[in-house]
Amino acid sequence: MNRANVLQERREQIMAELAQLGAMRRGSVTAQMVPVQRADGTRGERGPYPVYTYKDRGKTRSRRLHTKGEAERYRAQIQVFRRFQALTAQLLEIGERLAELALAADDEKKLRAPSPARTRPGGDAPAGAGRGRRACLKFARQ
Repeated sequence: MNRANVLQERREQIMAELAQLGAMRRGSVTAQMVPVQRADGTRGERGPYPVYTYKDRGKTRSRRLHTKGEAERYRAQIQVFRRFQALTAQLLEIGERLAELALAADDEKKLRAPSPARTRPGGDAPAGAGRGRRACLKFARQ
């Protein structure tokens, strides 16, 4: 099996896996600790509270998640998105390799098959052929 066929097969596997991916979301889930001051004046922290953070049009957006189940669903969806990113990066790399192989094959074909010499349909080239524009004009006037 040649390299192009192996790459095409891997490309098809990636496409099939991409089709199987479920719900996804970008961002991350982190634990937020909230600083508090107690009635006796000491400082402490409450939490941890799960917070979903993501970028939207250049701004960081955050949303507090209310249950552990919700936080786990978000983490699972974020993992799916990371898998999506990894697969698309592989797909891009394979596409670039296939493009390089196609270019190399085209270059190889050009080197192997020399172009045929220009001739008239009935035989040899005309008397003024190959001597430049002036010779052709001179030949045409005769």
